[in-house]
Amino acid sequence: MDAVAILTGVGATAMIGISLDIWIVIPLLIAMAAYDAFSVYKSKHMIDLADSIIDRKLPVMFVIPKNKGYSLLKETRSLKEKLQEGEVREAYFLE
Repeated sequence: MDAVAILTGVGATAMIGISLDIWIVIPLLIAMAAYDAFSVYKSKHMIDLADSIIDRKLPVMFVIPKNKGYSLLKETRSLKEKLQEGEVREAYFLE
């Protein structure tokens, strides 16, 4: 899953890097960072998106486990449930 995410990220970065000027990229990155902060902390729809990706085991994210024995395939509970109960996450998910 991590290899596919790396290849996807490299391909998207190359396409954007070739086609855009630096003065267009900087405001675009600022706008994307503001949108990301809003979608995670205010509207929480990014958490719903992460839950659906985790449930379907789609290869579009990095999974960074906190301990050696973690397996995404054995994950049974949703991220939203864990966050509501205050449970410590076993892995970081980067989309």
